This record gives sequence, C-alpha cells and structure tokens, in this order.
Amino acid sequence: MPLRYKIDVLEALKQKGYTTYSLRKENRLSQSTLQKLRKGKSVAWENIENLCSLLECQPGDIIEFVKDNDGYELLVEKESMWAKMLEEVLKDNSIPCVTVPVLGAGLTLKTGMQERLKVYVPSESKTRAEELMNELFPDE
Repeated sequence: MPLRYKIDVLEALKQKGYTTYSLRKENRLSQSTLQKLRKGKSVAWENIENLCSLLECQPGDIIEFVKDNDGYELLVEKESMWAKMLEEVLKDNSIPCVTVPVLGAGLTLKTGMQERLKVYVPSESKTRAEELMNELFPDE
C-alpha cells in the first residue's frame, strides 16, 4: 500500500477531545470510516478533508506516500529522545538506520502529543539491532 497513515488518527482525534461516539452522533465520520481508520485502511478524500478540519492540519500530516521499503524494516517506534539514543547505539555498532517522525511538526504542536520517531534498519541487521535495543531498554 503506497499510501499509509503517519499517525494514529483515532488517538489524535481523542487528544483533540473527540470520541468515536461523538463523531458518529454528529455525523462527522461514519461507523464504517472509523472501522477503516482502526484497521489502517484507506478512506475517501471527503473523510481526509473532515479529518484535516477536525485536527486542524494538512493531509500530509495524516498520510504519506511510502515507496518500496528498499530492504529496511521497522525496528521500533519510540519517543524522540529514546529513538535518538537508540540511533546512536546502532550507529556505534555500524548498523545503519533511518528515523521517521510519526507526526508532522504542526500536528505535534497542535495536539500536544510527544514527538515520536519510527526507527528502520536493514533487514539483514534487524536481529542484531533488536539485541542492542533489548540491552538498552531491558524493561520493555
């Protein structure tokens, strides 16, 4: 799927004070649209427009185009501070990685949510990266 959600849309709506009940009751989003959002499935552009209005953001803050993963796999999603610490440990161990913000900067500010990053590593390095991550964060 080349388009995917950058954020947990329902969580962002919750942070803005919307419940799934209120969204349905006020006819802002249908039950089927809410189910699609829960499952990470695509929704109509009209719904993207509604989401942008509710979250006071741009479509690019909600969805992104993703090319073929070029051999990289998701290792973890963490708060920015911890993701950067992990990134340093991976680089110190010669494991390349890519970090991608989960939320756009504008949406992070508007929702008050803590910035989170997704950390991707090459498929062939994932096992070693997981070992290093478990050493760094043993309680998780």
